[in-house]
Amino acid sequence: MFSWYKKHIVPKILNSEMGSPELERVRKEVLTSVKGTVLELGVGPGYNLSIYTGIDKLYALEPSSELIEMAKGHAGDVLFPVEFLHAGQKTFHWQIIRWILLFLPGRCVV
Repeated sequence: MFSWYKKHIVPKILNSEMGSPELERVRKEVLTSVKGTVLELGVGPGYNLSIYTGIDKLYALEPSSELIEMAKGHAGDVLFPVEFLHAGQKTFHWQIIRWILLFLPGRCVV
């Protein structure tokens, strides 16, 4: 049951909620200064794509095939290459992201 919910319901909820005007305002505040090559962890339905104005390439990591398809729809209008990386193609017992964000070269925006 959970996998059906995750596949059919969660992407629709994220697509609806992430497109809100409030979140768009926050995205614009944070992301308009992003430059260069970017790795976005959890690209979701792709609402950030149209906000990036100064990037050279985007690597878009996402575990949901359904959300990748939604994001690809937003990628058609951008002027930079987008490479979608399907995180769900590998199975891990744990995914841990902790201190690495402090040590990656370049800037991290949370």
